[in-house]
Amino acid sequence: MNGQVEVGMAEQSDPEDAASERDIYMRFMKCHKCYDIIPTSSKLVVFDTTLQVKKAFFALVANGVRAAPLWESKKQSFV
Repeated sequence: MNGQVEVGMAEQSDPEDAASERDIYMRFMKCHKCYDIIPTSSKLVVFDTTLQVKKAFFALVANGVRAAPLWESKKQSFV
């Protein structure tokens, strides 16, 4: 060590800058809806837990999606 103090990335930022950054996000969220970030061409596929895995796999491929939530009819909830 040569007596110099290094300033790292963990240095505290100005509280006014943090408040300004929060204001930006707050204003954005007030002016937009969550649907604004979802592409209009998106698909939602939900599988029932009684569906055979083979059929579910082919349905994923046919719809071009990588994953889908599972719905359990008896419990009326997602698994």
